[in-house]
Amino acid sequence: MMPFKDLLDKEHMTQKASELADLISDIDPQISIQIVAKSGGSLVAIKALELLPVNRVKRMVLLSPAVSPNYDLSPALQSISSSLICHHSHLDRLILGLGTSIFGTSDGARVVSAGCTGFTNVPSVCRFPEQYSKLEQLSWRPEMLKQLHNGLHFGNTSTPWLLRHVIPRLME
Repeated sequence: MMPFKDLLDKEHMTQKASELADLISDIDPQISIQIVAKSGGSLVAIKALELLPVNRVKRMVLLSPAVSPNYDLSPALQSISSSLICHHSHLDRLILGLGTSIFGTSDGARVVSAGCTGFTNVPSVCRFPEQYSKLEQLSWRPEMLKQLHNGLHFGNTSTPWLLRHVIPRLME
């Protein structure tokens, strides 16, 4: 596990994105593909989608993405046939607020990341704005405490929360 390589090493990130795109390309096109990525790995998954053909992946779920909120998702959204779901939490202020403001997001911006604020609906400079209809953003809510998600960075990895909020979407 190399979390800082995925967050800060652009060459490593590009290599891993290319490897993921190659893996997906090798899968029979009749098989439905869904991707779940977390934090620093989110941009690796997004970059992989940017390398794929239109509608190659059914859905992608991002958990606490360490990506700048104004990152242009439209090239990645083109390769998604259903939806890109972003789970974010305003309480993730230590890692995705302060941390990404100091050390930078995966895409190099020193800002509070989309995992804390969500993505802007359509960035001012966007290649394919119509693709943003596929973006679904879900913010942490206090009732998620019942599934052991406390709103902090690792809360969305709790099994009860995943079973309630992520797995059903992957089963659609």
